[in-house]
Amino acid sequence: MRVTKEGLKFLKEYIGVIETSTTLGDKLKIEVQKGKVTYSQKSKDVTLITTVSSDTAEEFSLLVQTKMFWDFLNTISDKDELIITEKGISLGEDKNYTFESYTLEFPNVQKLLTEVESVKNDGSTITFDFKDFDKLAKVSKYIGKDSLETVGLMKDKLLGTDKIQIAYCDSSVTLAKNYFISRSAINLILSQKGKDSVRIFFSDKFYTITVDQTICVFEWKTYSVPDLFDTKPYSNFNQTDFIRVNRAELMTALTRMSFFVSSNPSNRVFVTVNEDNLLIENRDFNKSYEKITLLDKNKSLEGSLVVLNCKNLMNFISSLDESEISIFINSDSNSRKTVRFEDSSKTFKFVHVKLKED
Repeated sequence: MRVTKEGLKFLKEYIGVIETSTTLGDKLKIEVQKGKVTYSQKSKDVTLITTVSSDTAEEFSLLVQTKMFWDFLNTISDKDELIITEKGISLGEDKNYTFESYTLEFPNVQKLLTEVESVKNDGSTITFDFKDFDKLAKVSKYIGKDSLETVGLMKDKLLGTDKIQIAYCDSSVTLAKNYFISRSAINLILSQKGKDSVRIFFSDKFYTITVDQTICVFEWKTYSVPDLFDTKPYSNFNQTDFIRVNRAELMTALTRMSFFVSSNPSNRVFVTVNEDNLLIENRDFNKSYEKITLLDKNKSLEGSLVVLNCKNLMNFISSLDESEISIFINSDSNSRKTVRFEDSSKTFKFVHVKLKED
């Protein structure tokens, strides 16, 4: 079978989801059949499948290390022709290379493709074009680990959380129920930034993302992210009382304070709303404080104190774009356990769970 490096550029997506914790997660299967070649890779999170038309009459299959094969491709030009056989690869009469072919059991990807097509045609699925690349990139910075390592497509919003922080924004996609996509899916979608959209397909059993000529099939996982927009949890961060400050001034103050709080529990800073200023304090080691001007406030917030992670606040502020930031706090400190940050565009909203004062 003859193929050029240019014809294998889709393998870049395979490299992006290599996984070494499973035996198949870093292996590429090349399945040559009359009239077509199927490339596939299976990790615990996703199966990638690419089918390419071919005029070959051969039939054989190889299972090789994905990265080794990709690194080899990067030593030749786009137009160089490779000859792939069941024994290895040749670049010509005097350039022959043998790739160890593993004998591991590999899933039947043809059966999986048939199942995907069958489910797509049964009328119970959702297919849409995802366009919110920039929003997904920003929200995904705030996702947690393990059962929280996901971005939720929650009705008409994107949401990420690590329990201490919540980041969310409106989405151009409106869904009837909540779906949660994995880190690998997020990375694959973001790798297509610059295109108009990426086609995503949801079914009850799995979801797929189509990246150029590659179909990426994900099994649904069980995540522990609650529906934070349900009435009761949402009441914890839909405050209406706020203060407003200059974004640059707050960022400068927190940057200076960050040098002094690195040894504190949770890098905490104490933030107090005074009559005409916002007091930012380090009450632990290296005691220090700085005051910044309040541009506006609800009078009921005077005297309010919240304890927050300095590094998290800096991340929030760097993710907002406008010159002024509104910080939403409830005047009854016991009624809500969070503080919300947003700018005048209201595109992104960031929520921080209050830390303990003692």
